Amino acid sequence: MIYITDKTAINFRHSNTMHSFLDTNKTDWVEMPCRATSCEIVELDIDGNVSKVISRGYAVCHPTDNFSKESGRKLSLTRAVNGLNRADRKRIWNAYFTR
Repeated sequence: MIYITDKTAINFRHSNTMHSFLDTNKTDWVEMPCRATSCEIVELDIDGNVSKVISRGYAVCHPTDNFSKESGRKLSLTRAVNGLNRADRKRIWNAYFTR
């Protein structure tokens, strides 16, 4: 967990999952195993436990691509901060890069 302030934090999770992709002929959807990264920007209670999820972002790696935790974190965080105001985005990215 990366702390933004004493009341907010960024939480990342990496997982193996099944995801639907178009086949090589681009005619049918097929289920394939892939790696995924999720990012949650959360509000913390007084004990440091998650009390509310402010925003979420996801990044899914195609099965033929090379999985990179860092790339997944950046993409999922980009998607999680989409829609937040500029000051919040700046504070979140500063916390991420100074972790």
